[in-house]
Amino acid sequence: MRGGPSSLFGDGERLRCTGCDRELAFGAYWRGCPGCASALSIVVPRDWFREQVARGAAGAQAVAFPEAAREESFDEGGTPLRSAPYAAGAVGANAVWVKDETRNPTGSFKDRLNAVATAAIAGLGGERLVTSSTGNQAVAAVWYARRRGLVARAFLPEEVPGTAPRVIEVYGGEAVIVPWGDRSGLVRELVDLGWDYVGRNAPRPLANPYGMEGYKSIAVEIVAELGRVPDVVVMPACGGDGIAGVVKGFRSLAEADLAERVPAVVAVQPETCDSLVVALADDAESVRPTALGESIAHSLRDERAGDHALHELRSIGGAAVTVSDDELRRAMGEMGALGVFVEPAGAAALAGLRAALARVEHRIPARPEVVVIATGAGDRWPASLEFEPSSRGGRS
Repeated sequence: MRGGPSSLFGDGERLRCTGCDRELAFGAYWRGCPGCASALSIVVPRDWFREQVARGAAGAQAVAFPEAAREESFDEGGTPLRSAPYAAGAVGANAVWVKDETRNPTGSFKDRLNAVATAAIAGLGGERLVTSSTGNQAVAAVWYARRRGLVARAFLPEEVPGTAPRVIEVYGGEAVIVPWGDRSGLVRELVDLGWDYVGRNAPRPLANPYGMEGYKSIAVEIVAELGRVPDVVVMPACGGDGIAGVVKGFRSLAEADLAERVPAVVAVQPETCDSLVVALADDAESVRPTALGESIAHSLRDERAGDHALHELRSIGGAAVTVSDDELRRAMGEMGALGVFVEPAGAAALAGLRAALARVEHRIPARPEVVVIATGAGDRWPASLEFEPSSRGGRS
C-alpha cells in the first residue's frame, strides 16, 4: 500500500475505519478499510482543527491540508451567502440564506472535494487519477489534477450534457463516454493498474476518504459569515459525501468549542432516487439500492447513497426529504430571482425547504434561521433551461 509521510499532512492526522475502528496512517486506500472494507474517515486532532479555524483559515484545503493551501491556493471556497427574504416569508422562517457554491472555480461544490482529494493523491506520490461522474465531479477532478501535474481520465455516462466532455478536454483531461452501468467496472480496471481514485467515500467497492474533508469548510464558512450557527441547513444529496462532510464540519466545530451546537441538517433527494430517505424512514443500518428513476436533476441520480451519509445524519438527528421535478423547476426560477443560475440539482435544497422544515420542526424555533446550499451552476446542463420563471422582480 503506497503511503508514507508528506509535508501536506498535519501532525496527528490519521485514518480510522468506520466499521472496525482500526486506525491507519495515510495511504492509497481506495477500497476502504483493508480489514473489513468499510469506509475510512480522517481523524483530525481537535486542537489542530481549532487552530486552523481560529486563525481564519478559509477554503477546503486550508481546513484539511493547510500546507497544500500555503503552497498554492486555487480559490475554492469562500462562497457568498445570499439573503432570500421571499423564501423566508413563504415558509415562515426568520431568515433564509443561499450558500452559493456556483462561485467555485469550476462552478460547483465538487471543487472542495477535489482540492483536498488531489492534494492527498499528490502528497502520496500519485501521478494518474480516474473518476466517474455525471459531469460536475469529472470537471472539477480534471481541473485540480492538471494544476497538480496529474494525468486525469473521467468516465461519463451517455446521458452526460454535451458541454462536460468538452470542458474536461479544455482542462487537459480525457473524457470517455460509456453506458451508465459500465463506468464502475472501467474505473476498477484502472485502479487495479495503479491509478488513484477520486470520488465518493462509500466503498462500492472503491472509495476516497480524503475529498469528503473538503466539505467541512462549508460549515466553517457558514458559521464565520453568520457569526453563529443557523437553526437548519438543507443540502442536496446523491452519493452522500457533501451531506456527510457538512455534518462532520459542524460536529468538528462544536467539539472544538467553536460553535455552541450542531444545526438540524436535512438532505434532499429526487422522489425517483430516494435511497437515503427510505433508509432513514426504515431505521435501516445501511442504505439499500432503490430503482433508478428519471429526474431532471441528473447530478442526484444514483441507486443508493453511501452509508456514511446515513450514519452522519443519524448521529445528529438529521432528516431527508424528496422533491419532484416540478418543484425543482420552480426553485430554479426562485434562484434566478436571486441572481443564482443553478442546475436542477443545485435547486434541490430550496425546492425541499418547506418539507425539510416540517421534518425537523420538533427541534427548531418557530421562526428558524435557515441556510440552503446551491451546489452547482446551470451553464453546462441543457435541462437547466427547463425551469419555471419567477413571477417576481429582480429582488427576492
